[in-house]
Amino acid sequence: MMRAMQAAGGSRRETMVGAGMLAVLFGATAAVAAAAPGSSKAPAATTTGGKAIGSSRPASLAVPGRDAAAEQATRVPVHSVTFVSPDDGWTLAGTACRQGICPAVYHTADRGGHWRRLADLPQSALGIDKPYGVRFADPMNGWVFGEALLATHDGGAHWDEVSTAGPVVALETSQRLAYAVIDPCIHTTECHKPETLIRSDVAADRWETATTLPSRAGIDAELAVRGDAVYVLPTDSELVASADGSQYATSSVPCQPDGGSRVSAAALAAASPADVTIVCVGGAAAGSQQKAVYASTDGARTFRRIGDPPLSGDTYQLSTPVPATTVIAASSGASDLYRTSDGGRKWSDVVHFGDGDGGVGWTDLAFVDAHHGAVVYGGDWAFANDRRPAGAPQPGTVYLSDDDGATWRPSTLPPDSGAPAAGRRSPSNQSRLLDAVRVSATAGWVLTPTGMLRTDDGGASWRLTPIPEIENPFPSTFVVLGSSAWSVSMSNEGPITVTRVNADGAVLTGHIPRPAAAYPSVSASFASPRDGWTAVLKAGPDREPGRSDIWSTRDGGATWTEVAADTALAGTLQLAGGHLVGLGKTFQTTADGGRTWRTVDVPVPFDTSLAGGFDDVAVFGRHEILPAGADTGLRGRQWAVVSDDTGRTWTVRDIPGDRANDGPPLRFVATSAAHWIATQQTEVWTTDDAGGHWRQLTGTAGPGSIETLSFADAVHGWAIASRGCGDIACPRDGGPAASLYASDDGGTSWARVSLPSG
Repeated sequence: MMRAMQAAGGSRRETMVGAGMLAVLFGATAAVAAAAPGSSKAPAATTTGGKAIGSSRPASLAVPGRDAAAEQATRVPVHSVTFVSPDDGWTLAGTACRQGICPAVYHTADRGGHWRRLADLPQSALGIDKPYGVRFADPMNGWVFGEALLATHDGGAHWDEVSTAGPVVALETSQRLAYAVIDPCIHTTECHKPETLIRSDVAADRWETATTLPSRAGIDAELAVRGDAVYVLPTDSELVASADGSQYATSSVPCQPDGGSRVSAAALAAASPADVTIVCVGGAAAGSQQKAVYASTDGARTFRRIGDPPLSGDTYQLSTPVPATTVIAASSGASDLYRTSDGGRKWSDVVHFGDGDGGVGWTDLAFVDAHHGAVVYGGDWAFANDRRPAGAPQPGTVYLSDDDGATWRPSTLPPDSGAPAAGRRSPSNQSRLLDAVRVSATAGWVLTPTGMLRTDDGGASWRLTPIPEIENPFPSTFVVLGSSAWSVSMSNEGPITVTRVNADGAVLTGHIPRPAAAYPSVSASFASPRDGWTAVLKAGPDREPGRSDIWSTRDGGATWTEVAADTALAGTLQLAGGHLVGLGKTFQTTADGGRTWRTVDVPVPFDTSLAGGFDDVAVFGRHEILPAGADTGLRGRQWAVVSDDTGRTWTVRDIPGDRANDGPPLRFVATSAAHWIATQQTEVWTTDDAGGHWRQLTGTAGPGSIETLSFADAVHGWAIASRGCGDIACPRDGGPAASLYASDDGGTSWARVSLPSG
């Protein structure tokens, strides 16, 4: 897990952000939002294939064949970007909302190949000023900062406002600690109160004062954090440094006058705890500025001048992926990225946007390691203007480098399809737990509509991985195989998306074409982390199950091949005992990988005209256990259809369960051929003789209204349950929130498991 090497804070231009800036940044483009399509569906992920650019001028980034006004109306301008690894990144962008344009957070897990909208942030939470940026310390913990400070601890799905003593003008992190600069004087030139550096553990919101800084001098503070070392430029003439984050010392910047003109510090970066770089500027002229780079290798105790970048443009930001390589973002009449890879002796203009650019500028120039960098072109401009500069690329675009900053390519967000649906990001939707699978005494997976959670220490800590949003859960939305888990999702119009997440957080995503038939349902099963199958069940007349298309993958779900179309499978697909089976009103098997199916002659204990059918089969050697259930419309029942001779003969066993129509679902788990566990409303039952005798483990004192049940073995189990609903199912969007409960004694006692906030 790599932390983001954010090298620069805000712009060093000596401008004051006025009290109405949010209206400029997020409100002035309301006309753009009003022109956006009216769809309430969230934008789907999109693939970007920007061409890398170097010192040559890039071609226009307009989309061929699209009206310019339409492009403006649906574009999603980016203001800020942050990465915690080469692939894993987030943006703070602007999307259509009921108030016009609202800030939103997007995430990529494949280095800008696809961006997915995670959360919409309220304008009211950000106050009257612009958001300065977004930063993440790791895949779980991040912040949006500016007029207000918002924090997330679940990868960006949920955000909460954190109280601070004033606007936050800079924020950077190490793996352990987050640091922020509070500026109480940002709205007026008459204020002379000092700025404050605060800090907090990244996984908590316990901010405390680290040190008091010198009073601002009309500029925003620069902040750099590397390991335990912290460096701050609170003014253009003073540097505050700490080697351990506890003891701070203030010194003059190393800038030396050139020809009698005043020289001041403009940008700060740190390549390591000891390697610090400052850009000093002076001698400003129309569209140009003298620049000198000073570097320290001893923690800012001494500096030496290492080079003079080109004159053109005012210095915006600085990043040093390694001590010998420096990239400077500059802008005035044009926008440029200057780079040296030999310690400052030679400089190249690796990106030049001129001929109408007019100084659009840059935000958030940073490298996550020695090779992978990111920057936003025109982040401020995109929010303050509803037009694109003539002859310039699209402002509000992320540019990425994979070669130490030598070349850069654009990565664009998917078009905005309009305001999100009401409640799409409400707490009740975000926090809903869809499924939980315990795979051992210490490990397990939890699925939410927007992410997968993995624990390897019994729930003491969790890793959250964002996934494509699950809008319409399927019977087998969640598939778990030890250290890998898959989610299956499908939006109302888009393709079927299969996402694999590994225990180390690695993500792989693939797509299956959506069938033309209405109301398709998808089920999936995997034999290994690479080999799997899906069945796309198309509805028949009156929306009854019809026939299925079968697909297979040999690379974990990245690519899918159609095995057979329109097969006789009329239910969900499952891999059981090394064989593919179909589960629905009948029990089906296939001997040719899903091309043809036959119905197995098993007892059917339910009325096939009622809702219900066969559920996931469990196989233990020659023993096969086939759960079955049905709803009469007033009551619900469940049974187990059992074979002890590899499917030659079958018998029906009763399972406790006689639920009211409005009660929670009946759940069943077999951990061996003889040991079964079942739930009825708030009760947990078990048998040790394959259903011959049942005993009740818990009553209403159990975990609550049980929605899902999973046991790794006869002892260690999880349940998603809601306390306070009694013997009825908790409503999806109301009532007590569902929680995860764990049992380590076979289901007799249960304890609530803490999950990341949200």
